[in-house]
Amino acid sequence: MRLLNHGPLQTVTLKDQAYQLIKDAILYRRLQINTVYSQETLCNELHISRTPVREALIELQNEGYVRFVRGRGFQVLELTRQEALDIVEMRREIEMFGAELAAERITDDQLQELEKVHQEMLDEEKHHDSREMYRLDYAFHQLIFQATGNSWLIQMNVKLRENFLRIETQGAFKTPQVAKQVFHEHGRILAALQKRSPVLARSAMKRHMNQTYKRTLENVLGTGKRE
Repeated sequence: MRLLNHGPLQTVTLKDQAYQLIKDAILYRRLQINTVYSQETLCNELHISRTPVREALIELQNEGYVRFVRGRGFQVLELTRQEALDIVEMRREIEMFGAELAAERITDDQLQELEKVHQEMLDEEKHHDSREMYRLDYAFHQLIFQATGNSWLIQMNVKLRENFLRIETQGAFKTPQVAKQVFHEHGRILAALQKRSPVLARSAMKRHMNQTYKRTLENVLGTGKRE
């Protein structure tokens, strides 16, 4: 079984490509928590030397994704329950603020791009490709943050969203019924942005975030109350 999902690598930025491929494999569970993997396995699969792979792993270690196991390789780290709750809390608030701000600032071109991504999600429903659904879902939310024009918000959203994938069950698009719920929630957010209404946009995003928590995190984190 292939651990990483990739095509031919370019020779210009091997470390950056290895970093993104390994992180992607972590976020989408091809690399499992607490399993020891050898660097040599990744080098052989990517057909590159140890240096860019090790540099990529060091960066991922600094970001809290992996740790090195002396003489054996590396492990993917699991977030603590408290870390998970912190991520959920921050993402919920930042998404609502992002939607509110986007409603005030979104351009016609950005709105058209958001409408396009939403339609792609609706079209993709019949294929039941959950990975592609997650990609489009990510794009939908990222476009909203881009519409805020706030570079700090955009960067924070990327960091939070990536870490959010580490704790959720990733079951939001496994059934057509649940997928339809997500599309409906996205539709409400889109409609609010089309009206340029900060109040409606914040309310629609709050509902979406609450439902996202119920769909993908309640079984993992329980009630979400702090200890």
